[in-house]
Amino acid sequence: MAAANRLAATIFDATQLLADNPWMAPALFAGAESPLRRLVVGHHIVIYRIQPDQQSVWVLTVRHGREEPLQPGDPDISET
Repeated sequence: MAAANRLAATIFDATQLLADNPWMAPALFAGAESPLRRLVVGHHIVIYRIQPDQQSVWVLTVRHGREEPLQPGDPDISET
């Protein structure tokens, strides 16, 4: 349980940086003009969407880096 709490705190702290700079992480898909971004935190990848106001983000999913890469249209990151 302690390890899970540390991981959650680390991810939370990393995502707090997005409040000041939501564009700091690269686009989820190379060459795509999309508000979808990926923030690497240790062995995990935080997938988030920059909201239209460009002042807030929504974390869509957190995945382990060894998981199958997401593809456009994946339900975890759908645009709807």
